[in-house]
Amino acid sequence: MARTRRLLWAGCVLWALLGYPMAPWLPVTMGWENGVLENLQLVQLLAGAGLAWWFARTGRAALGYPAVMVWLVLAARELSWGATLWAAPLGMGWAGPIYSSSVLWYKPFVYPAIGALLVAAGVALVRSKALSMLYRLARSTPFVWVELVLAAVAAMAASYFEGLRLHARPSGHGNAA
Repeated sequence: MARTRRLLWAGCVLWALLGYPMAPWLPVTMGWENGVLENLQLVQLLAGAGLAWWFARTGRAALGYPAVMVWLVLAARELSWGATLWAAPLGMGWAGPIYSSSVLWYKPFVYPAIGALLVAAGVALVRSKALSMLYRLARSTPFVWVELVLAAVAAMAASYFEGLRLHARPSGHGNAA
């Protein structure tokens, strides 16, 4: 298990480090909304949900069901809450097709549904006593500190670069969520 963890960690770091230098050689269309890279991200998010579900079902992870909920919210967000599946693009911008969840009939229910999922995840955390387990894990060795720091840095970098991309777009263009 430790070897698998190290291999996955090394693979994630390598993927993150190689992504930026490889970008100039990839066709621009690969990064478009609903493009190859976007769909690979979706597959990765759904695989995370599946793995969390498997761990929860086999009793190997108290955090499994709350993690499934988080992975599914992330996957739904990646799909612009379904706009990339159910709505035609609003137009074509310099970064590809433009989708917006604002045209979806169920858009007013998206954030209340996410709130309900987060409350359910919180209740599941409390009921499973997972928070005390996390505290015990954090005090033990080896804990996943490297992975947590890597995830935090990756999230901050993604937010930063997404912000740059949003500010670089000509006004009126972009993929609205």
